[in-house]
Amino acid sequence: MVLTSWKSIAVVKSLPAKTKKVSPNQESRRTLFKCVMQFLEGAKDVIKLGYQLPKKATMSEMNMAASHHLLNAVVGEYPDYHIDLSKVKLSQPIKSTENGWKAEFTGGKNLACEVSWELNPFPEKVTRRDDKAVAVVYDSTSGRFLYNATSQRSALSCSFSDLRKFEGHDIFSWLFFISADGGFVSETKYLGMIKME
Repeated sequence: MVLTSWKSIAVVKSLPAKTKKVSPNQESRRTLFKCVMQFLEGAKDVIKLGYQLPKKATMSEMNMAASHHLLNAVVGEYPDYHIDLSKVKLSQPIKSTENGWKAEFTGGKNLACEVSWELNPFPEKVTRRDDKAVAVVYDSTSGRFLYNATSQRSALSCSFSDLRKFEGHDIFSWLFFISADGGFVSETKYLGMIKME
C-alpha cells in the first residue's frame, strides 16, 4: 500500500505488481538509459553551469542533457552501448556567446594537460574578455570528470596538473564559456583526446 496525495486529498493505493517478464525492447531501452545516466552523473555540476533553462522549463538541466545524449550521442547495439564523446554536449545556450577561438587540448606529459584558446580578432558583439572559461576533462578508464572554471577568456588557457590517478589513461576534453553575469553561454566544443603519461 502507498499513501499519496491527489489534489490535496489523501489517497491510498496498492503497489503495482512487479513484472517478471521484460521484453527485449524494454531491456534495450533500460540499458540505453543506464549508459547515458551513468556517464552524465559525473558531469552534473558542469551541466548545471552550462545548460540554460527557459523561463517556463518543463525539464531540469540533467533531463535536458539526458534527452540530448539519448537522441544524439549513443552508439553501438544492445547490450554494448557507449557514448560518442565527440557528440557530448555539456552546455545548451538559450542566449549564446562565442566559444574558444582556435581552442586546443595539449599535454599528457608529466601528468598534466592544458586547454588553450586565442582571442578572436573580430569577436561577436556579446563576447567579453571576462567571460568564464569552463574546461572539462574526462578519464574514459575510470569514468571520472574534472573541470576548471577559474580562468577568464582573457587568460587564454587553463591547466590540470598532478593527474596521477589518470596515468596511462585516455583523457578527453571539452570547452565552453559563460558570461560574467551568467546570461550567455557558448556551445560545447570538443577538443579531442590525449594519453596521460
